[in-house]
Amino acid sequence: MKKSSLLILLSSLALTSCGTSYEKVDITTSIFPHFDLIRQIVKGSNLSYSMIVPPGVEVHTYRPTPKQTAQIQDSSLFFYTSDLIETWVTSMGPSKTKTINVAEELFIEDHGDDNDHQHDDHNHGVHYWTNPEIIIEEIQLLSEQLSLTYTENAVLFNTNALNYSEQILSVSNGFSNDLVSLEDPQVFFVGHNAMGDFAEHFGLKIVSLIDDIKPDADITPLQLAKLVDAIVASNTNYLFVEELADPIFARTIKDELRIKHNRTVEILELHGYHNVTLEDFKNEVTYLDLLKRNITNLKEALF
Repeated sequence: MKKSSLLILLSSLALTSCGTSYEKVDITTSIFPHFDLIRQIVKGSNLSYSMIVPPGVEVHTYRPTPKQTAQIQDSSLFFYTSDLIETWVTSMGPSKTKTINVAEELFIEDHGDDNDHQHDDHNHGVHYWTNPEIIIEEIQLLSEQLSLTYTENAVLFNTNALNYSEQILSVSNGFSNDLVSLEDPQVFFVGHNAMGDFAEHFGLKIVSLIDDIKPDADITPLQLAKLVDAIVASNTNYLFVEELADPIFARTIKDELRIKHNRTVEILELHGYHNVTLEDFKNEVTYLDLLKRNITNLKEALF
């Protein structure tokens, strides 16, 4: 592992301990998708960066510690998802840090060029980063913002941004081409409604157990029964679960299908990119790696 990444890991873990001073960094990000994009774009520079939500932690309910807040306010740039995900940002207080609300910049602001950067915010879900097309737009946005602050690295940022965008686009287009042969591809997801933009991009139907955008929503017996009935009717042999969540409901559904319907299903992960496990973080798993992982699992279920 590179020294800079090890420093980031140790810093992220140390921030959760009382009495430990924060590690000053140039760029702070809220959650994993933005962290990985920054990591790819600044590669080859001397800039330091960090992620507020520690590896393995659920992002929707996380609140930064006072030292993490101080770290944000002592960095030059802070990138966060939206005011719906990081509700705590507006209460941080004044700071000299340049703070970028990624959702607002992507879907509302006019970047002043010929590209269609403007979007109707209502056409995109809270989890917009699951759409590879939007993540490519974010890469460009982050590169532009970094170049405004660190002008001496602008060429490097642009080169890295284009390279990573091309890799994501290639993998995404490859999967889209594979799906052309399927009529109305559908999978079942025992998780919260976080993959809408992913599904729309690839033309998939993802039937979720929970309609709510938050993973801690209450689950009723009726919801479980409806999903079981839908799985039986579809004749599928696969069931997807979200990352980091306890698969207790997936196991319940699997047992129900086996006992009452003599149906065996395999449980696979469909990663929503919110956060990664500590092991994945140590191994420097990227957004692109997770996209490839999702495609591998989806291909197993669909083909």
